Amino acid sequence: MFATLIKKTYPVEDIILRVLKDLMKEDIKIENDTNYLIMYHAYNNIESIRLSLETLSNDLLFPLYAYTSLDLNERRIKEEVEIAKILLDNIPSGFYTLKEALLKNQPINEKKQILDFILDGTGINEEFVIGFAEANLNVSLAAKLMFLHRNTMLYKLNKLKELTGFDLREFKDTYILYGLLSSK
Repeated sequence: MFATLIKKTYPVEDIILRVLKDLMKEDIKIENDTNYLIMYHAYNNIESIRLSLETLSNDLLFPLYAYTSLDLNERRIKEEVEIAKILLDNIPSGFYTLKEALLKNQPINEKKQILDFILDGTGINEEFVIGFAEANLNVSLAAKLMFLHRNTMLYKLNKLKELTGFDLREFKDTYILYGLLSSK
């Protein structure tokens, strides 16, 4: 399940809903709150959603603040929606995923909440992220410094990537998580 949030800066909601329903060709659960239109769906082509919303934004002349979530279960998707609302309030207009929003968002006020959300259920804690970053993203060195078998280290890294999309072997992903740890 995915969630797409659109901040209410647009002039006509019906057009946006019609375009997205036509694009996704499936059932969309829609929630309206004071500031956001939230759509829950199974459609996973994020680039199509991005292109459709950016085209609408340009055609209808409104600033686009939109976010599409990871593929998550229902409990986690609700948590990510709340985090997305926090992030969209502090970044320039655009279309974002979690990683993109975290990279654009400076300073981040809810670091602990966001980090807890990302690491929840992965078996990785803050010390693991710090240790891996301080080992300069070197799997063998990090395993040695953390007194873990290299295969255990790889298992944890793969599980994090599978559950969250964050891969600590990628500089940008480590930068994001390490940044969330600093001064949280």
